[in-house]
Amino acid sequence: GTREGQTLPRVKDIMFTKERWNPNLELPWGQIKNIWRKYWDLSKPILLEKSVPNILRVKEIKNTFLPVSFICIVRNPYAQCEGIMRRNNISAEEAAKFSIHCLMCQKNNIENEKKLLFFTYEELCDDTKKIINKIKNFLPELNDINIKRKFSAHNFKGKRKMKITNLNNEKIKKLTIEDITIINNVFSKNKKLLEYFNYSIINKV
Repeated sequence: GTREGQTLPRVKDIMFTKERWNPNLELPWGQIKNIWRKYWDLSKPILLEKSVPNILRVKEIKNTFLPVSFICIVRNPYAQCEGIMRRNNISAEEAAKFSIHCLMCQKNNIENEKKLLFFTYEELCDDTKKIINKIKNFLPELNDINIKRKFSAHNFKGKRKMKITNLNNEKIKKLTIEDITIINNVFSKNKKLLEYFNYSIINKV
């Protein structure tokens, strides 16, 4: 697996802070770029950065890196909530609000960025070949992607090598009825946003 750029030495204290989800946070992008370049293999045609808070910082990234393209992915927000709650030890309400915040950011990116490819986690897992072809058409330099390869994955199953696998159902099953009720209190106020991404309110009985 590849490491998020925000957690690299000399950058972590700048980017990986409590303020990283503040949309008004000003970052020294010139300095960040110079540090990232030391970790990237500059002989490669594609240089990857995948720090999630950067969904807030598309404009700054466009001004710093040229040329630049964006791959935009969202996931079933219930599955996302389970992961947020487990990894960060926060409440179901906080996780639900954060999930809605991420969807809002991605909706804005989709509607405002021309050099952007969007697909969902579910599409990638359930129709992998189709999505990989979309990626290759979007970035022909990635024409050697191997979908049969196993990748190092760190999730609720532990750290292991896995093929691209949809783990949503297993994650959602971990949510309690109380969790679902609390999450739905937040999601029900944002039904149109969920529907924009073809997600819907679920009930657990």
